Amino acid sequence: MLGAIAGSLFHVLQMGVGYTLLPRLRATDTVSERRYLIIYEAKLVGGIVLLGSVLIWFLTPPVEHLFLAGKYHLPGALVLAAIVSGVAKIANAFAKSAASAVADARELALVNAMGWAAVAVALVAAFAGARWGLTGVLYGVTLGWCLRAIPALGFVVPHLRLPVHTGLPPEPSRSLQNR
Repeated sequence: MLGAIAGSLFHVLQMGVGYTLLPRLRATDTVSERRYLIIYEAKLVGGIVLLGSVLIWFLTPPVEHLFLAGKYHLPGALVLAAIVSGVAKIANAFAKSAASAVADARELALVNAMGWAAVAVALVAAFAGARWGLTGVLYGVTLGWCLRAIPALGFVVPHLRLPVHTGLPPEPSRSLQNR
């Protein structure tokens, strides 16, 4: 039931970011265009996530009461864990899509390897968090999502830096120097 209430919004946004940001980011020609697109998408998705999270937080108790009629209770800590996990999934989709669009083959291989390491950490963290029930398991898995997103974002940032201008004229290319 928690997945149906809290998970659906985040899953749809995760898929949407994954499918729409990548081709649009690949189609950009300049660093400025990349930056604008990422900022625009971050604001748009961030706003939807914020509004959706607030709605999930406040609508879960009435929906729970209506559909579960006291048979099962979704504690606030569990709903919060689902929201935090959903946000981490979207951040991962955002970072992964951006990395896929701008990173080189070596960087993508490292992102992939670090992703598998994050899966291992998530499994260990989920088992460790199990002593606090489903809430602890969700936070353990969330740690994995975060650890998967951070390296991808780290490889994206250098591709978003504007070139530094020294005030000196550009050096001529080697082909012009050999003439």
